[in-house]
Amino acid sequence: MSSTTVPDETDLPTYPQVSVRAPRDPGQARRLVGQVGAALRRQVGDHAADQFWTAAERCVSPQAVLSLVAGTVTLR
Repeated sequence: MSSTTVPDETDLPTYPQVSVRAPRDPGQARRLVGQVGAALRRQVGDHAADQFWTAAERCVSPQAVLSLVAGTVTLR
């Protein structure tokens, strides 16, 4: 008997309808923050974008930024 893993809601990004292209270079974290902020402002609203920017400012590494982005929007 095989089991199928179904992602629970905590595995999904906060705004799955918003997608941005994942960077090829993890060092481009600040550029990615700009892309995500703009996409959120355009597709969701100012409040979502402002919350994202506030959280992004607290990230201390490119890996932390990528983790925040992956939890916020869909990376393609």
